Amino acid sequence: METHVAHIAKRIREVIGGERV
Repeated sequence: METHVAHIAKRIREVIGGERV
């Protein structure tokens, strides 16, 4: 089930990137 992990990781990465900028 790598799709589930990838989905969560993508969401976290987007949140961190958006908050960092």
